[in-house]
Amino acid sequence: MKRFPLEPLSRVRDLRLEAAQRRVAECRDEVARAEQRREQARTARGKLVEQRRNHQRERERELSGTDALAPGRLARGERYRAWIDAEIVKCEAILASADAAVAQAEAKLAEELAALHRAQAKVDALQTFRQEWASGVQRERERQEEQAGEELHRASAGSTR
Repeated sequence: MKRFPLEPLSRVRDLRLEAAQRRVAECRDEVARAEQRREQARTARGKLVEQRRNHQRERERELSGTDALAPGRLARGERYRAWIDAEIVKCEAILASADAAVAQAEAKLAEELAALHRAQAKVDALQTFRQEWASGVQRERERQEEQAGEELHRASAGSTR
């Protein structure tokens, strides 16, 4: 059987499809990592918020005590609350950054999925063309065999006369 004339193009398209599949897998991994970092930031923020609530409850209980209004104690409590508030703000910034990273990774994944679909469509189109070409080659071979058979039949019929 004849060799498919577009075999080099077919190989190139197969290689491009494989590369697109690898890029999609890498993007999916990056989305997963970004989502994991976002979840870690949410957890850290949640812990700090809970820590602040607990501190506030403690402060309210302490206010009922006799030495609750001691200047050193009030100042320490305020510094601690300010520190927690600053840490919460840092965590919120990290969370916003993580949200942006997830969105960026998802956008990149969408681009790579579109590229994968285009590459797959090109491979499929070439495969369809290959099948049509192979069918045409097969029909041509059958036609040639039939023609050769007719010529052989005519030659044998002519020699028997």
